[in-house]
Amino acid sequence: MNSVLTRITLLTLCLLFIIPIQSHAATGQRLALVIGNSNYESSPLRNPVNDASDMALALQKAGFTVVLKKNADLQTMEEAIEDFGNKLKLGGVGLFYYAGHGLQVNGVNYLIPIRARINKETDVRYKAVDAGRVLDEMANANNGLNVVILDACRDNPFTRSFRSSSRGLAVISTAPTGTFMAYSTGPGQVARDGEGRNSPFTSALLDSIKVPGLPIEQVFKRVRQKLDASTGGRQVPWELSSIKGDFYFNPSATPDVVKFTTPPVSDSILKQAQAAYEAGYFAEPEGDNAVELARQALRNEPDNQTARDLITRAASAYENQAKLALARNDRNTALKIYQRLFKLFPDRENYLKETVALERPAVPDIAGVWNWSVRSPFVPDRTNTIRADGTCTLNDLTGKWGFQKDAENHIAFYWSNNWTHTMTVSKDGLSMTGTDDWGTRVTGRKIK
Repeated sequence: MNSVLTRITLLTLCLLFIIPIQSHAATGQRLALVIGNSNYESSPLRNPVNDASDMALALQKAGFTVVLKKNADLQTMEEAIEDFGNKLKLGGVGLFYYAGHGLQVNGVNYLIPIRARINKETDVRYKAVDAGRVLDEMANANNGLNVVILDACRDNPFTRSFRSSSRGLAVISTAPTGTFMAYSTGPGQVARDGEGRNSPFTSALLDSIKVPGLPIEQVFKRVRQKLDASTGGRQVPWELSSIKGDFYFNPSATPDVVKFTTPPVSDSILKQAQAAYEAGYFAEPEGDNAVELARQALRNEPDNQTARDLITRAASAYENQAKLALARNDRNTALKIYQRLFKLFPDRENYLKETVALERPAVPDIAGVWNWSVRSPFVPDRTNTIRADGTCTLNDLTGKWGFQKDAENHIAFYWSNNWTHTMTVSKDGLSMTGTDDWGTRVTGRKIK
């Protein structure tokens, strides 16, 4: 009997000591999965393995337990991500860093393993890693705070075999609450691999996480400033965040690895602004978007830096949408965006200039060979060769041409025999109609 009581007492004492230790480990751990892929059979990269190795070392110094995978194939990546998610279930902070080739297909981001044989666009779903899987593992772990860093926006090495021409990565619109996501460049843009040991983005990040006492938002703001200086503004990193407290890579004198504090503005307006941003409502619809909601929060608390940063990020995100529209020759969408931005920021001269430029009609490209027809039984069809340098040839005649400054795309042809034609070009630039000096109707059709 005494022996049994003694065993129970010892067991109880052990539990009293063990349980607090396990709880502390669960809430205080810092776990990182770092992957760097360089040795691709197609389009090998110089720096990702270096980037991953250096990042792993820097994170270890910052108190992370790091799992490092270099030149990982599909199975290695999938198993590492699954194991990472299982370990995160113990709680604490999770960080995923990836350097290597990444691409988007239909708005879904994929991380490309080593030895991935991708011959067509549909292969990507089965031979690459959906970046959303990392977020799913974090959501399942429900560990509270996660950081995802993707230095994976090098250009698509399989472009020739793809139907779509999307560049870079897409913005991930859904992520678990408590997630901070960092992209090495903006959506649809391509990041630089770099000429030195590290990519420009990772080089700036390695330098910035050493600075003591910087919250994660300030760390990446510093990265953005350093990249702006090193690339001349040609590469602008992006961040998305739903974290509720402060996180420090290097907390300096802060005793806790993660310092959770009450956000400076806890009212619903700023929460609505953040939700609008995450949903992609940067400056529209009117009155219910990130910019205007954040401004409402500022009226309640003028010194709130979170609201100010959100306004800046939302305006930049909407600008990028305009740039993407222009890249697709969608001038109407780009004009609508810049008009909206100028209405919200009337003091920004660049928005005014873009609006004015887009309100002017686009001048169609008419260079090429045209079939020239005059409505007269005495004048046969002729060939008009129009050159981009402003010269033209109509059979044996030479001439010059130029667009007139009006809204109708009028173009004047001046021939060597002192004859002129005044024409109007169609919007697609493939046909034109007009008259000669005598008012005779002339039509043109682009044949090559």
